[in-house]
Amino acid sequence: VKSSFIYPNDHTRLTQMESEKSCFYHAHILENTENMKLDSPDLQEQDINQNLMGEKSAHDYETEYETFAEKFREVLRSLPVHEDDTKPNPQKTQIVSEERRIVKRSLKLLQVKNNVNQHWSQTFQINHLDYRAHNSDAMEMNCNIAGSLLINSNEVLPVVKNFMDKLNKEPNGRFTLVQVVNVVKRVDPAKGIRYLLELRLKDMKGQMLRLSQYVYATSNQPELVLCNPVAFSWNPLATVHIIVPVKNQARWVHKLITEMEKVFRESGDTNFNLIVTDYDSTDMDVEKALKKSSLHRYQYLKLSGNFQRSAGLQAGIDLIKDPHSIVFLCDLHLQFPTSIIDSIRKHSVEGHMAFAPIVLRLDCGSSPLEARGFWEVQGFGLLGIYKSDLDAVGGMNTREYTDRWGGEDWELLDRIIKSKLEVDRIYLRNFFHFFHSKRGMWNEQL
Repeated sequence: VKSSFIYPNDHTRLTQMESEKSCFYHAHILENTENMKLDSPDLQEQDINQNLMGEKSAHDYETEYETFAEKFREVLRSLPVHEDDTKPNPQKTQIVSEERRIVKRSLKLLQVKNNVNQHWSQTFQINHLDYRAHNSDAMEMNCNIAGSLLINSNEVLPVVKNFMDKLNKEPNGRFTLVQVVNVVKRVDPAKGIRYLLELRLKDMKGQMLRLSQYVYATSNQPELVLCNPVAFSWNPLATVHIIVPVKNQARWVHKLITEMEKVFRESGDTNFNLIVTDYDSTDMDVEKALKKSSLHRYQYLKLSGNFQRSAGLQAGIDLIKDPHSIVFLCDLHLQFPTSIIDSIRKHSVEGHMAFAPIVLRLDCGSSPLEARGFWEVQGFGLLGIYKSDLDAVGGMNTREYTDRWGGEDWELLDRIIKSKLEVDRIYLRNFFHFFHSKRGMWNEQL
């Protein structure tokens, strides 16, 4: 499974978490020395003169020294006076040794502060380096705060210009580029580079249009050549079936219905269907809540027995009759972006590609308004795939994965990859998984 590159910056890097889970930059200082260059003496002199022209910004080392000396004297004053005991107490000896270490460390710091050989005016330059733009597309499983890989504008803009030139050569192709909304890049070593271009255009009548199309840039040509990939296109009218198995999770079911109502209300998309498979919940009437909702489409299936995620998902899959519709295997404790349905469509291509969006898993006590947590890079339980492709790989494994926690997503992922399907991964903004208790789930009484 490879990562996709994104343009422009989608701001999915969790900078607020780097103090706790630093994995973005190299930890060793020598890792970055190739990007650092010491300034020449004349350049240093110029910088010093510029500083002196305004208010004095040079450090007053004399004052620093006096402050340090006073602190050092305080350390000396705090040391107790010991008598010359012929049989010293081991505990007292240990205390004295610790005090001596403190004094030695303080003296060493004092020497550094007062070292006349220190070149305090030496300055240096750091070259701009976009670490994420230099990373490979290998899925980084050990860094869950870094966010999307980014594409440089000097790569994207020539591709967009080439595409617009070709578009305007077609009959009735007089379009003006208004905005590059989004570009997703996938590297294919055999065929070249695939781009999903999402552009805002204006036609000759002034009407605003949104274009989202896959194109290939061949890698074996001296100049940029764009190709239209045969049979690799997303269907903007495909029905998306969101399947959620539940058991005794009343408040989260209400939250799910509210979220789906929000998506329907704000997007106006009538081509999605919520399927809830209910393991005989006793804390609410799930079917009644669905009937009272404003959802355009939904299906309800009542099941019996212990909660089983794989079996619950497969029961929902079996309700879908159209093989050319998209199945989205879903979780209950989520907040969705309004664009979730279109995102699933764009990144699911029948016969070619499934979609495993990366959700932001919130820490305990955190909310979307002040999100603290991590990207769930190791989880593949949220998966969009065409019904025909899911049937071809055998659906959910209901034999091995019954009422035990986890593992069914990775097992399904293995079968999808073995069937030569791609799995696209995108960090989705405003897509959150809430921290929650497992009380009543998976038949556990916690």
